[in-house]
Amino acid sequence: MLAKRKIIKYPLSVRAEISRNRSDIEAHWHDDCEFIEIVGGTAEVCVGLDKYEAKAGDIFFVSDKTAHAVIRASEDFCSRHLVFDDTGAMRIASGNVLNSALLAGSYGFDGTVNEMERELGEKASYYEHAVTNLLTMLVIDVMRGEPHSRRDNAYEEPTFGKLLQKIEDCYEFFSFEDAAAFMNLSPVYFSAMFHKHVGMTFSKYINGVRVEKAVKMLQRPGIKITDVAMSCGFDTIRNFNYVFRKYTGHAPKQIPDGYRFENGCLACATEAELSPPRK
Repeated sequence: MLAKRKIIKYPLSVRAEISRNRSDIEAHWHDDCEFIEIVGGTAEVCVGLDKYEAKAGDIFFVSDKTAHAVIRASEDFCSRHLVFDDTGAMRIASGNVLNSALLAGSYGFDGTVNEMERELGEKASYYEHAVTNLLTMLVIDVMRGEPHSRRDNAYEEPTFGKLLQKIEDCYEFFSFEDAAAFMNLSPVYFSAMFHKHVGMTFSKYINGVRVEKAVKMLQRPGIKITDVAMSCGFDTIRNFNYVFRKYTGHAPKQIPDGYRFENGCLACATEAELSPPRK
């Protein structure tokens, strides 16, 4: 689904993980905080409602429970990721949203993460404490140096993750009204809150979930398109065909073998493009 939840499994006793990536990263969110360093090449980095043209040397901070993605990565693209929910660092970082996810300074990030990698690799005595201290000081430096604010309504954050899981489980019939009621919010406030967190409207998001499910169903031999449309929550074949083509670029009958639906955060699509034409 779009902006799917990702559960980070830390292999060591230290709740911090460093990894590298050389391609696009689909939209997702998690309960952990994350630094993204662009090591080489270029890409578009989407964090919440914002999109950045990223280049080598750029560093981004993503707060917990914030949808983010890396899309349109160049062939020489490479990024390094520091994901953490270490207790000390999280007490400082959790719930803080930077005015800009793109950091204005480097804060010694490269040297700090290199030292963390060395400690994690060598596992010398007290390496857990050394990694925790390095991470905590990095977060302190960033929070001191970058303008930021607390989230507007802390109570809604834990529930929002459950909402996205509810959409995943009940996509075929779950409506905007159901979602607003699930969050115990007025439709107007819920609409603004959802867009703030995911970077798109509820309608665009749930249609993306339904199209992803439809793509997988169409891979099954002998399945009827009408059955797929109804199973995925589309009320008419006309609506299904229109939305499916807008999201994938293919008609349901012409979906290529092995096609995988990946469209990042759908930031480039407009509401007008994704709304079926009126009769």
